[in-house]
Amino acid sequence: MSARERAVFFGALIVLALSLIIRGVMLVRENSIFVPVRGGSYIEGVAGQPTLINPAVSQNPVDLDISALVYSPLSDLIANTEVQPDGKTYAVKLKEHLVWDDGTPLTSDDVIFTVQTIQGPDSNSPAAKNWQGVTIERVSELHINFTLPDPFSFFPDVLKRTRVVPKHIFGNIPVENYRLSDYSLEPVGNGPYKVVSFKKQKDGFITEYHLVPNSRYAGQTPYISDFYFRFYQTENDLTDAFLARKVHGIGSITPFTVNSSAASSSNPLGDLLTETSRIKIDVLPMPRYYAIFINQASDPALKSLSVRRALDLAIDKTKLVSLFGEGNAAPISNPLVVNPLDFSTSTSGVEDSGAYDPDTARNLLAAAGAQNMKLTITVPDVPILASAVDFVKRAWVSAGVGEVTINTVDTSAVIEDAIQSRDFELLLFGNILENPLDLFPFWHSSQRMSPKLNITSYQNTEVDRLIENVRKATDKNEQLRMTSQAAARIQNDEPAIFLFALPYFYAHTDKLSGIGTDAVAMPSNRFQNIVDWSVLKARALR
Repeated sequence: MSARERAVFFGALIVLALSLIIRGVMLVRENSIFVPVRGGSYIEGVAGQPTLINPAVSQNPVDLDISALVYSPLSDLIANTEVQPDGKTYAVKLKEHLVWDDGTPLTSDDVIFTVQTIQGPDSNSPAAKNWQGVTIERVSELHINFTLPDPFSFFPDVLKRTRVVPKHIFGNIPVENYRLSDYSLEPVGNGPYKVVSFKKQKDGFITEYHLVPNSRYAGQTPYISDFYFRFYQTENDLTDAFLARKVHGIGSITPFTVNSSAASSSNPLGDLLTETSRIKIDVLPMPRYYAIFINQASDPALKSLSVRRALDLAIDKTKLVSLFGEGNAAPISNPLVVNPLDFSTSTSGVEDSGAYDPDTARNLLAAAGAQNMKLTITVPDVPILASAVDFVKRAWVSAGVGEVTINTVDTSAVIEDAIQSRDFELLLFGNILENPLDLFPFWHSSQRMSPKLNITSYQNTEVDRLIENVRKATDKNEQLRMTSQAAARIQNDEPAIFLFALPYFYAHTDKLSGIGTDAVAMPSNRFQNIVDWSVLKARALR
């Protein structure tokens, strides 16, 4: 064989080999998929500090974030539930061989202790409103009976999402001393992860928590091997850390707006998203709305329905939500957000009294002598709300209100002073409904006294009846019908001016998968399927 023939022969072999390799790669790609594999690390950035990692009593969002990984909800611990025909008694059986991460058995005693702690007058638990009047009976180490004073159709959800805390740790500690215990920062849990260490500066600021999978967890082992929480003083510090790739994910109640000059100045994350595709934003449905709550006792003029309606009609809510970026928020006119993902609302055919009508607003205010009216709006020191309240002020002044003062305060002060003390005239604030069809906590007349959450002291016997019947009904369509009627009546009574609805926004690197898009009732619920999160992948044949 000549040199030329040998060259041709070996060239053909090389072409054949390359063809086979390419074909093989194509076959592998066609017949395989990427699947998550265990390993890797992930850093969640959070603004704030942990203070009491105990989901039975803490109201601190940072505590609840860590608790979501460290403590299991009852839904992970229950083997089965039987409901008696009267709808008031729930017989629950726990799974066998449950243990805390220190090896101590988890039994019905822990569940009973958790509920009694929530119900205790000294706990100030945010979950107490769901457990009023519920009695709990120990049947055995695995069996518990819950008895309700009346049927409560949302109780199964309350039961499932309640996170159990250990009696052998907290049982001999008074609730008021929980924060003094080392266990407030070094929790013994039963969830998919356990705390192995945390870092603290000399000034006491906690900078980081390190969690690893809990080998004693009753459910699926998480994919991510090392999960970190990294803490920052402010939201701006947190955003800067994300931009610098010091953390892999951050959640926000504020929209991460893309391609918007207005957003660029207030949220640099928007600029990052225009430059790279390595960041993704998940929009998680949340039954959350913002409104201006009216304290009618603070000003005789606010007792007038026509004045309250005029203030509502003066606001162009469609233009207002455009401040937050396209598609990030939606205008609403009542407290029923049926589907927070597309922000659809229902008014049961009742005319929308909150539609923008500046001429009518101006006439109503003129008739009420609004040129002498002085109003003060209290608002938390949150950038997104600063824009909203300034828009509202300009709309009201344009409609004829004499003077509008904006009182910007720290969020904690809003809760302690404005809400708990009812010390406000008008309050721009948000409500999150644990169930979008349950208006009871915010609008039933029995919830008017502090520290309960009907902060406008709203009373309407027909609304009370509808809300109560929703809680007793088991048919979802019937619940929706009655909730729509209640929401429409609230809208027409104008105890608040409903402005806009927002979902929850979660930004993360594109390496993270498995987060899902299920609805969240509160920010910590973004971790509800944490065991499915992964940062590593491998090919597997179909």
